[in-house]
Amino acid sequence: MRHSLLTCCVVPVLSLVFTGCLKFDQEIVVMPNGSGRLTFTIGQNQEAMNKALGEMFGGQATEQEDSPINQDFDAVQERCEGIVAFGEAERWQEDGWDYVRYNAWFDDINAVKLYEEADEEGKQALQASYSWAPRDGGHVFVSTGSMVSDMKVKGMGDDGPQVPADNDNPFAKQIQAMMEKLLVDAAFQQRFVLPGVVESADAPLTSEGREAKLSLVGEQIFDPEQQKALAQHMPLEVICGASQLTAEQESAFAAELAQAKVAWSERKAKLDAEKAAQEAEEAAARKARDEALADGKAAWIDNLDEVKIPDRPATGRLHDQDFVVEKASIQNGILELRQGAEFFADRGVTLFLFLDDGTEPDGLSISIDADGKGSQGPTCHVHMKYKVEGQGMPKTEMFMNDLGLRLEFGQRKDGKLPGKVYLCLPDEAKSVVVGSFEAVVE
Repeated sequence: MRHSLLTCCVVPVLSLVFTGCLKFDQEIVVMPNGSGRLTFTIGQNQEAMNKALGEMFGGQATEQEDSPINQDFDAVQERCEGIVAFGEAERWQEDGWDYVRYNAWFDDINAVKLYEEADEEGKQALQASYSWAPRDGGHVFVSTGSMVSDMKVKGMGDDGPQVPADNDNPFAKQIQAMMEKLLVDAAFQQRFVLPGVVESADAPLTSEGREAKLSLVGEQIFDPEQQKALAQHMPLEVICGASQLTAEQESAFAAELAQAKVAWSERKAKLDAEKAAQEAEEAAARKARDEALADGKAAWIDNLDEVKIPDRPATGRLHDQDFVVEKASIQNGILELRQGAEFFADRGVTLFLFLDDGTEPDGLSISIDADGKGSQGPTCHVHMKYKVEGQGMPKTEMFMNDLGLRLEFGQRKDGKLPGKVYLCLPDEAKSVVVGSFEAVVE
């Protein structure tokens, strides 16, 4: 997966306002010899996000997989230089917020570099770097690059989050109200903890004791003027006096760093073994996909009234791309069928079933015809997602009308719900998904 602890946990996620209320804290602790620790703490108000999204989708609260607290660890190494040990994620809940914290250690802050996601040519632009050098009995610390300076709302232009211009449009007002709710508690903080008392720090940093920090809250995070001002101040320089740390404190950190290296070496060996097993599993899944596609392509049909859903793994075409259901899940009346092992699915469809309160999907049948005939059971909205070359985020198309659907659920067993689907979407490519699946009940 292409997500690092820094830019992937923050920049792309914050650029999607709808992922929920966020708090982000980055702490860089630097010792006199240039070694130190980076700590990333991310919080998300899941309840507020679910409520806002529930208002958007007719009371259907949904938890998003595309969440900053659900980041995969794989791409950290390929997008970070100079890190000698990574710690395990710490997770907890507090006052309605879900938190995750990551620690990373370095021998020399001068060697630490953080990169953006690779572009379509495989090139990675430098996101942030640091320098540390002695000066007049103290030290000077320089931070080049910032997570906030690049925050733009992808798909909404470079001037910050936008809503439809029609102020009389109820949907536009609903989006505006939701954005305001989600931004109320959003907070960003970047802190540099140095061994000596801070004597000077470039604006917009503030300082107290041994710490210099940058803090933004609410709409400041997305304010294009704030971003421009911050970019103009780069790089940020902080000067501290002679070290205030005792020999015992320095020795304690040296022991912490050594222990972190040993733990990381053991954990990395385990992760490498798990990655090899996952690659073997994905190869088997690709083979199964190819065999399923070779079984014949599904046909797009206006009227599915007499159609019999074949008893074979669900496959089809989404946006004129081959599609095989490799993972299925259902939660709160929302069925997701997806292909791809990465954080964002390569392709997938999400079906919002709008079930009545207390209604379980077991044994349920839904029939909707694109020609408007033969519809029965609950209504259904469908979101189709697919990756576009050169873009990090998948594109989403939403369908509320003119779609054809046959959906049949069996009875759940061991936390899994079997089902069959015949789905025809009204996009230009005539996307279609046909076959059986087994959804994990979440």
